[in-house]
Amino acid sequence: MATLLFVFILFIYIGLGVPDSALGSAWPAIYLELGVNVGLNSLLSFLISLATVTASFFASKLINKLGTPTVTALSLALTGVALFLFGKANYFWALCLIALPLGFGAGAIDAAINGFVATRYNSSHMNILHCFYGVGVSITPYVFSLTLASDNDWRTGYFVLFIILIFLALLMLISFPLWKKTALKTQDEEDFKPNDLSFKQLFKTFALKSNWLIFFTTCALEFTVGAWGCTYLVTTQGLPESTSAIYLTLYYAGITGSRVASAFLCRKFSCGNIL
Repeated sequence: MATLLFVFILFIYIGLGVPDSALGSAWPAIYLELGVNVGLNSLLSFLISLATVTASFFASKLINKLGTPTVTALSLALTGVALFLFGKANYFWALCLIALPLGFGAGAIDAAINGFVATRYNSSHMNILHCFYGVGVSITPYVFSLTLASDNDWRTGYFVLFIILIFLALLMLISFPLWKKTALKTQDEEDFKPNDLSFKQLFKTFALKSNWLIFFTTCALEFTVGAWGCTYLVTTQGLPESTSAIYLTLYYAGITGSRVASAFLCRKFSCGNIL
């Protein structure tokens, strides 16, 4: 039962990766159509990240109150609706407002699923989980490469992403009975409630601070290329928007491949040795 649930979780976790590469893939077309400065991508990225971090801090309270399945389903739906509205926006200020629920939904999914898998599965499972994040984040630039190549339409790309997220939210609802059966078969659900530490307690935890530093560095490198890779290829190398999106797909596919390798390494080495 736990294995079947993990398979569902893997597909659901694709939904976390889908929105993360959307802005970077579509931005070369977005800023030209809206007539804004190319550098404003940084502001949108900041707002999305701010909402994601905020959701992560408060996710434990939501999970304790509603449960992991409900929080995940609602977050997938919220992210999907935000993507739909993003594709409908005609003004930059509207994109800024929509960026907040978009980031909040993604942050809640991340905290809910990661916490669930971390308490019930091993480090190898966690790496496999993040491989499917890589699948999601690789799908998005490929979708935009198709829509931009056909009629240079970034809005259709966002609509396709909306469909994917709503489908995953429905898949999450279908899996609700499986979550309940798995919880009953392993241990009582209350044993797995997140430890709701205060911010002061979090900052005093040495292991957590060191992991924050490592994660900050790796994410900064990955995020920079993801946010600006397409724009760089279009504005400085003269590539079409659709072609630059293909290159971004290959970039994320490479990261996904390395995560597959990490999953196998975790079977032979401890997490500390790998770091």
